This record gives sequence, C-alpha cells and structure tokens, in this order.
Amino acid sequence: MFYQVKVFNKQGKLKKIISSQSLNIRHWKDFFSMGAENSANFNGYGAIKKQMKTEVFYDPIYTDEY
Repeated sequence: MFYQVKVFNKQGKLKKIISSQSLNIRHWKDFFSMGAENSANFNGYGAIKKQMKTEVFYDPIYTDEY
C-alpha cells in the first residue's frame, strides 16, 4: 500500500499530487521489469552489496641488477 504523495516547488506551492493507485502501478511495473539481473546486487538482508574493486596500482619493474 502506498500513500499519495504531494510534490511542491521551490516556493512551497503544490505542484502535483501523485495518487496511491498510480504509485502502486508504477512500483509493480518496475519491480517485474527489473528481473533477476539486479537481484545479485543485494545481500540476504536486502542491503546493497559493496562493490569490492581490486585494482593493481603497482607494476613490478624487473631489472638485471641482482
């Protein structure tokens, strides 16, 4: 269940009201279109997994001076 949302502009005047029915339709349409490709980004608790990037900044330089 979604509650209606009121959107205001910078001056604080009401710009538009988004109904709960349109929010519900929008959510479920996006939910089923996401599919399994985005589910791998979440852990078992529903939190977003941290991206572990392992970049090598050290390039070994080999010389004959041993």
